[in-house]
Amino acid sequence: MNAQSIVTGHDDQGCSCVIYVGPLLSNEPFTYQPGFSAAVFGQTGAEPIVGSNVRPRLLPITNVLPVVAGTTALMVTFPPVLAEEVRQNIAPEDIASELEERLPGFSQVFEPDAPGFHRTDTIDYAVLIEGELTLLLDNGESTHLKAGDVIVQNGTRHAWLNTSSRPARVMFVMVGATRV
Repeated sequence: MNAQSIVTGHDDQGCSCVIYVGPLLSNEPFTYQPGFSAAVFGQTGAEPIVGSNVRPRLLPITNVLPVVAGTTALMVTFPPVLAEEVRQNIAPEDIASELEERLPGFSQVFEPDAPGFHRTDTIDYAVLIEGELTLLLDNGESTHLKAGDVIVQNGTRHAWLNTSSRPARVMFVMVGATRV
């Protein structure tokens, strides 16, 4: 995918302007999860500021999970489910290491005994841009999603599964929340 990231801001006179144009950063496919990619394209702290000429923090990110009231925006591509013979040749520790390197902090929320399942202390707003996905929840509940569907994840334990023959792309905005 050759998508661009365009960031607007303000010049020294307070006028709106483009302050960054470039490739969607960190969007190369993962080595140990063929076809999977994730690109963080924005992150804010708990008290974001607008109206200044300060360039927003893009990279490097020390933790992809946002602080309470902060946000992280990312584009994720989920490949079709890998064939069993391909999965058997991929060491779980290699997947975890690459995930931590590319999306710091995210690997700790995944369950080692339930591949793909995770829970974050976030409210996630997601739009399935292309393809199809299945949202897996507790007790075997699942929901089939198509391009254009919108998902609101309220800190629930879940996993994503692409059983189609094409990649699926999702745009997520994660808002840091307090778990009760």
